[in-house]
Amino acid sequence: MEVAANLQVGCRVQATTKEDVKIGRVAFIGITSFAPGKWVGVVLDDDSGKNNGEVQGKKYFSCPDNHGIFVRPNQVTVLEELDTPAANVEGGEPAALKPRPSGLRKPSGISTPSSSIRPPGSGLRMPSATGGKGSGSNLTAAAGSKGSSSNLSSSGSKGSSPNLAAAGESRQKPRQSIGGPSKLKLSTSADKRVDSPSLQSVASEPVVELSTPPVLPSLPAAIGNPDDLEKIRGLEVQVVDLTEKLETIKAKRLEDRNKLKDAEKIKIMHDQLKEYKSKAQEIHKDLQQQLLAAKKESKDIQEQYDTYKDEMSEMQETIELSTLDKEMAEERAESLQEELDSLKEKHEELSTSMQLLQTELESGAGGSAQGVSSYQVKQLEQQNEKLKEALVKMRDMSNSDKSEITSLKKQSDKSAQELSHLKKDRESRIEEIEILNSEILDLKDQVDASLGAEEMVEKLTDKNLELEERVGVLEEEKADLEAINEMNEELQENAREVELDMREQLDMSKSRANQLEQSIQASQLQMADLQATIGKYRELVQNLQYENASLAQKSSDGSVTAPTMPPVDNIEMKARLSESKIQSKVIEMELLQLDITHIKAQLNLTGKFLPESFFQHGQDGDGVQVMLLFSNLVQKLSLLSAQLKSKFPWIPSLSKEDVVKSQKSEQASYGAYLQCYISQLVMQFNKLSEVLNDGDVETYKVFAGLVTEFKAYAKPISQYLDLLQKDQLYESVSIESLAKSLRYFQDYCDKQLETYPFESTNLLRNQAKVLISFAESLNLDLKRLEIILQVRTTHTLPNCVEYSILSPSDCLVFININV
Repeated sequence: MEVAANLQVGCRVQATTKEDVKIGRVAFIGITSFAPGKWVGVVLDDDSGKNNGEVQGKKYFSCPDNHGIFVRPNQVTVLEELDTPAANVEGGEPAALKPRPSGLRKPSGISTPSSSIRPPGSGLRMPSATGGKGSGSNLTAAAGSKGSSSNLSSSGSKGSSPNLAAAGESRQKPRQSIGGPSKLKLSTSADKRVDSPSLQSVASEPVVELSTPPVLPSLPAAIGNPDDLEKIRGLEVQVVDLTEKLETIKAKRLEDRNKLKDAEKIKIMHDQLKEYKSKAQEIHKDLQQQLLAAKKESKDIQEQYDTYKDEMSEMQETIELSTLDKEMAEERAESLQEELDSLKEKHEELSTSMQLLQTELESGAGGSAQGVSSYQVKQLEQQNEKLKEALVKMRDMSNSDKSEITSLKKQSDKSAQELSHLKKDRESRIEEIEILNSEILDLKDQVDASLGAEEMVEKLTDKNLELEERVGVLEEEKADLEAINEMNEELQENAREVELDMREQLDMSKSRANQLEQSIQASQLQMADLQATIGKYRELVQNLQYENASLAQKSSDGSVTAPTMPPVDNIEMKARLSESKIQSKVIEMELLQLDITHIKAQLNLTGKFLPESFFQHGQDGDGVQVMLLFSNLVQKLSLLSAQLKSKFPWIPSLSKEDVVKSQKSEQASYGAYLQCYISQLVMQFNKLSEVLNDGDVETYKVFAGLVTEFKAYAKPISQYLDLLQKDQLYESVSIESLAKSLRYFQDYCDKQLETYPFESTNLLRNQAKVLISFAESLNLDLKRLEIILQVRTTHTLPNCVEYSILSPSDCLVFININV
């Protein structure tokens, strides 16, 4: 396979895309309207394409659906090439192309790139030289996909310009090379993606590129024609201009990114406005429906209210009529009752008169008197019957009036109850009417708001149309920017590769610097040992010189004795031992450094298999740190204790000179006091380590959350070690920071771990060590105080303070013990 140097329609090619590699045949080569630059249309063998040769309504070639794809020329590799027709040249006679034996050299100002960028179908051949009066050369390049040729001729100096023509073969392969060991290629920057026509025109200008094979046996080291040098210099200037334009394009691309962000924001606003419009329309529709329903409901309620008012008025009239009827019936009943009473009185009178008449009839005598009495009796009987009938009628009328009165009372009570119910209904209806009136007002407000929303929707629609137009413009700009983005991605990939190379070089330089630093440290140690050895030799030389002088004096006096010189073998042996110690220490340090480097590399490789969240604060990495923290602190305290013993040695028998005339007692007391704090901190750290190793998961989580706080309070230990390393730890250095750390860890253990069952053996061992350190410190300070008191009683304290003014509290301060 060869790179698409002579790409033509119909060639079998391999197109490399971001997804995969596709095989097909070229169907189109040229400029498109959907994106700037040159594009190649390929008809794929399978349906893994993106179109059918039509993009944005314009047909470039024809193929089945999903079989067409457009790619850049530099993404195409030719698999099978077609024969091209012969190129027309100036001379008109076909001739084989042969290289000139001399006259071309690679300019020092042009660097040969590793990969050349050439347009499709372009190739530059070096013509053969023919005889003439002047020297000249003619460079003819076969360019274009259809075999069109371009002729580049260079004129000689002093007006002599004979043209040397070279014609291509009638059936020539696109990548046919010259017969010589070097070739001159004409390359264009059409593959570069530019976003403006001016840059495209500049980018399409030819750029001469010299590619030199590894071995050049037949070419000399210079180009004989100065016109070629001028052309190359002009091309160099073009390359510089294109580079500057590329930088300006990069700067513009940053602005275009902001424009793209604004376009996306406008797009989002456009979508939101569409949603708001649809929602406003739905709300307006619902409000209209609710308004119609409310109007209908209010109309029905008004009709019901009117009917209710009519019924109420009719009911009022019926109640008034029934009340009048009731009054009339009551008056009629009273009159009937009066008539009944009068009739009763008449009936009693008649009954009494009838009884009298009966008694008279029974006791009376005579015929005429009897006839008159019988007539009167009949008359009285008739009157009595009439009275009885009237009495019955009166009784019936009274009963009917009573029934009517009771029915009218019932009707009046029922009407009063109905009237009360109707009054309640009226009040409830009035309340409903008020509520409906308020709802109608609300709905009117909503309708007014919906009308305002319609106006807003119209405004938003206009704005939406404007934004759509702007989106169209921005989409066009986006298409241009995508082309620029592709170029930028390529540049970024190159920059990443350069960055990786630079990082590798930086790591190598760092490792080299570390090695040099280690070697310097080893050399410094060796130099210190050698200086110590040289000092010993100087002392030995001084002793020998002194003995020589004494021996010379004795020899002059005549009394010469055998000198006592130390054996030289012992000195040499000591020197060799010191050198071997230095060498072993250097080897030990190098091995230790190798182990440390190996462990760091192992941890680095192990960390790459863990997720990034593992190393973040508050994650599982804190648990690993807290597991290693307390053991590391105990080791640091052990190292600090050992160094303090060598820095401030213990004085087994304290003398008056040590207390009064020197600082040895104060230094020993300071060291003992620090040992007390160290033993207490070791005890607390052992407690925390035991809880962490034997505790449950919740305790482990609590400790992991406090790892940052633990580290902060453990910093004074590292500070004291740094002071020891720099030899700056004196008895005047404050121990307040160490006391603060001790108080924090003691408070934490006493409050949080009060009920934890510690192992009694370890606890007693740590407490015994603390008591021993306190006893040693107290013993030393008591001895100092005893000597000071003895000196005070004898009053022999030269250049010392008067201790008679010391109070018990001052003595406690002097002892430096917190009881």
